[in-house]
Amino acid sequence: MNEEWVRATLRPQVEREIGGADTARQEATVYGGAIGLVLVVLSSGIALLLRDVTREAHTSRLRADFVSGVSHELKTPITLIRLYGDTLIERPELGAQERGDFYRIIVRESERLTRLVNQVLTFSRVERGVEQYNLEAGDLAPAIAHMIDDYAEYFETAGFRLCRDLAESVPTVRFDAAAVLQAVANLLDNAMKYSGESREIAVRLAAREASVIVEVEDHGAGIPVAEQQKIFERFYRVNGSGKGGYGLGLFLVRHIMTAHGGRVEVESEPGHGSRFRLVFPVVT
Repeated sequence: MNEEWVRATLRPQVEREIGGADTARQEATVYGGAIGLVLVVLSSGIALLLRDVTREAHTSRLRADFVSGVSHELKTPITLIRLYGDTLIERPELGAQERGDFYRIIVRESERLTRLVNQVLTFSRVERGVEQYNLEAGDLAPAIAHMIDDYAEYFETAGFRLCRDLAESVPTVRFDAAAVLQAVANLLDNAMKYSGESREIAVRLAAREASVIVEVEDHGAGIPVAEQQKIFERFYRVNGSGKGGYGLGLFLVRHIMTAHGGRVEVESEPGHGSRFRLVFPVVT
């Protein structure tokens, strides 16, 4: 009887203590899991914050380089316009040929300045998502040929030879003439900038399969494979190029071609030049 009484008395107490221990372990596990989850969330938040801070610092640096590049690019034509304008005013004895040369330089640099300003304005509209293109179906050949004719004197003055291989007519594509000419001008400017000692640039227009292709080729520095897609990012400039610019030209080229339902392609090898293609889908 005594043993049974002891068992009957102590058993509930032992069970309560065991149950309490289990409950304590469960609570400790829950609390530990909760603390671990909080630590994971905090770590993730800190990592995201550091990433955002790093990205913002990188963007700020790119913007600073952009402002510096734009200022440099704008300064050159402004300086030349002022220089030759002052010369014409201060030297009335200049002959007709010299005065004509100076007038042509002023006009050329004014056009260059206009292109630079328009490019910055276009980028601003792209960034705000308000840039619009007026796409019309037509033959791209006359517009490209006219634009290359306008550029010929600019190239010759800079000491370049422009080799043309332009089809007289190509299949119909939908395009915004002003935007396409801006894209081609950007490719030509880049070709001049990165041609190195080479003085020859080729421009081609042809139809291939279901596409119309505008191609600009130089024989200059070339682009490393690792950077051939980065060059289409805004503000990006090839490392170690030592060139000016502000990293918008190819960014806008890609944006224009995407809006046209086409694409821009690049083939390049360091030391062997670069070949850029604008690929327009043919209207069917």
